[in-house]
Amino acid sequence: MRVLICVTKLRDEEKMIISQLNQKNIEVKVILDSMSLPLEEIFQGRFNLAIIRCLSQLEGKKRARILESAGLRTMNNSKAINICTDKILQAVMFQ
Repeated sequence: MRVLICVTKLRDEEKMIISQLNQKNIEVKVILDSMSLPLEEIFQGRFNLAIIRCLSQLEGKKRARILESAGLRTMNNSKAINICTDKILQAVMFQ
């Protein structure tokens, strides 16, 4: 299994996630916000999951949409990010 993690910077939380995945023999590729997504690898189906951990909600949503459109399952998907960034939508959903 291969996991793609999109981050702004590697914080302790992300390092712990990577460590736990590596202990389970899961290969992890880290992509910083400043780096381009590895589109060729993504469209060739080389990843099983993408974890979106960008600090910028806009960057996270953008990357999630790109990855989802390529057919890659994402944790913190664009729909979840959209709900988290829209207080009116939250008020309606959680009423």
